[in-house]
Amino acid sequence: MRVSILISLLILLCSCGEGRKTPEGYIEECYGGDFSRNMIGKTPNYSAVLDLETSKWEELRNTLKNFANENRLRFFEDIRQNDSLNMFNVSLCSKDGLWINADKRIWTVGDSPEHIPMPLMIRVQVYKNTEKWASISDSLNSILVKNWPNDLNTEHGYTSSYKNSLY
Repeated sequence: MRVSILISLLILLCSCGEGRKTPEGYIEECYGGDFSRNMIGKTPNYSAVLDLETSKWEELRNTLKNFANENRLRFFEDIRQNDSLNMFNVSLCSKDGLWINADKRIWTVGDSPEHIPMPLMIRVQVYKNTEKWASISDSLNSILVKNWPNDLNTEHGYTSSYKNSLY
């Protein structure tokens, strides 16, 4: 009896993990340190759907990284491809009031077919210094249209606003 309790306790302790932590600097750079004040209830300034296969995600990642460098933005990525989750989540940020996020998640559970609830969404949120970021959406859109003219849709019909969550 004691051995089975000890084994159960060890299994429970070993299965606990920290999970993924928010990258250092992300909250300060992307939300100006205050997600609730700067993001909740806000509607993106720009929103697009990009219909890409997972094989094209690396090309999009590189395009966004170059865009971040050209515009002096911090670049954050969380890209995963494993048995249960294919995820593309890239953010380009400035604590001066800008958050650009591209996000797509495809889940697979056991033998069930892939669960693809939302398309790859690209959003721009300007939460301060509006004048400084006045042309950023147009600049981003131009690059996306240039690279994926038949796959980008800004008239997609999806609406979103940020809820009480970091993602």
